[in-house]
Amino acid sequence: MDFGQRINDGITGKFSARFKKPVLLLTGLVVVIAISLLVVFITKPSLEDFPKIPFVNLPAQEDPFENLKGKIYMTLAPKDDNATNLYVLNVDSKRIEPLFDFYGEEDFGDLFVGVTSKFSPLGDEFAYMAAPIDRDPKKISPIGTFLGLFVFNTETRTWQGVSKSSLHNKRLPQWSPKGTEIVFNGREQGIGSFSADNLEGWGIYVTDLNGNERRVTSGAYPHWSPAGDALIFLRDDGLYVYNFLSKRNIKVYSLSEEHVKINTKLGVSGDGSLLALSNPNTADVSVFKIISWNPFQMQLIKRLSERTPDGSVTDFYWPVFSPDNRYLALQATERDVASRAFPKNPRIVVYELSDFKQKVIGSLGGFNFDLAFTTDWRY
Repeated sequence: MDFGQRINDGITGKFSARFKKPVLLLTGLVVVIAISLLVVFITKPSLEDFPKIPFVNLPAQEDPFENLKGKIYMTLAPKDDNATNLYVLNVDSKRIEPLFDFYGEEDFGDLFVGVTSKFSPLGDEFAYMAAPIDRDPKKISPIGTFLGLFVFNTETRTWQGVSKSSLHNKRLPQWSPKGTEIVFNGREQGIGSFSADNLEGWGIYVTDLNGNERRVTSGAYPHWSPAGDALIFLRDDGLYVYNFLSKRNIKVYSLSEEHVKINTKLGVSGDGSLLALSNPNTADVSVFKIISWNPFQMQLIKRLSERTPDGSVTDFYWPVFSPDNRYLALQATERDVASRAFPKNPRIVVYELSDFKQKVIGSLGGFNFDLAFTTDWRY
């Protein structure tokens, strides 16, 4: 026997000796498993014989409008008399009701036609524009050609006139973050319109609650910065920021003149972190995230538009954010681009701002849409 054969025999012998016991154990284990399986099939265990596994109940898809609530404040004019007044839309019930009963028991002195309102930061007062009207409810005609600025206290149910000037057609009051001042639009002459006239023909005024007002610049739709040290507003060619310290206007976003003049509206969230521009000329609304106020920077989040195969588009107006910034409310109408027919289906729609799903929460079919303004949303 040569050396190689002895090596092979030695390895074989060692292998046999080393693995003889494991092989026997493995054989025995197989027999045991086979017997166990036979027992399992014979006894047919029930589900109770298996160990309990905790059941994970995955939550259902959250309704994006589950937290939709509050009241949306508007200026509306019923079709039967065209007298503008202050209304409130209850988001839960979808009911639209007058904010005040000017012909009821509350004493408002001379009766008023109300236009555009806004609550103070604390919610105990709100500012609104109004004009005296003829006491005959059948006439509903303003006395004079101007709208004054008033503040109504929701606790005492009393009102007071704030503005002392003879500015015509004051509109769109916005409270400062501390609630000590109000910015608004005003014209020195004539009633005018935001859509038909030069936006720079409107002055931007700031007043305290004693009526000490001052003109700061020209433009439309002014909104305060969170710190109260600046205003953002629209002019003919775009979006501007006015700084109270430097007394300078800085252009921060460009729009063509046609875009601005055809009913472009500006809305800013209560905390100054979101901005929306609704533009019927392009049938869309752009939602921006405000990154910084000084220097001013913003970033486009989403451009919303609705177009149907039959050639209709949706025009959006008067963007208003919910207090928690979860939703954006807009007035909307449908328009046939080809025929340029009069807009139809006026309504209030809400977009949820995480996935931008839409929901209709109120119809404006009984009101004159040309005299409709959405100005505030409160919880």
